[in-house]
Amino acid sequence: MQTRGYVFTDPADIRFVILLTLSVSTKPLTDSEITEIILNNASINFFDLEEQLSALVSMEEILKQTTVDGQTVFELSDNGKTTIAFFYKKVPFSVREKIKQSVMSLLEKEQLKRQVTAEIVPVNFDEYAISCSLNDAGVELLSFTMYAGSRETAQKMLTHYNKNSDSIYKCLFESFLEGLKD
Repeated sequence: MQTRGYVFTDPADIRFVILLTLSVSTKPLTDSEITEIILNNASINFFDLEEQLSALVSMEEILKQTTVDGQTVFELSDNGKTTIAFFYKKVPFSVREKIKQSVMSLLEKEQLKRQVTAEIVPVNFDEYAISCSLNDAGVELLSFTMYAGSRETAQKMLTHYNKNSDSIYKCLFESFLEGLKD
């Protein structure tokens, strides 16, 4: 197995890495997100990581919650925030920076996913439409449903929208502006 820099074997150090990961995120993280971020940036045994994640829940350093869609997520408790603020530097600088970058990358990807949404919606038997939206910083810029006919056409329209949502918005916006000149 190839190591990724500093090897963490001490349970307390592993807990600090987990707390650090949650402290740099602006949203609760799933077990798989925590695992991916940490294992990609620090040499920690998977089973040790999971054991310490459970220990942190038991110690009430992190909160384990279930979202409305049934996902289990973890976030820092007030105790966890105090602990990582005190022991922040126990995690080597290079590992801290890699973890911060990974968390920021994850958050950016999730934000992009929320900005452009599109789905195929059944209208009647063997007839479909697409429902699309374009958002920026939480503001809905565009939302529409368009009849497509067949599922195949709806899929093509969906793919086209996902690839070209910015230019579609620009074209519609410019068209409305042209109409205002009259």
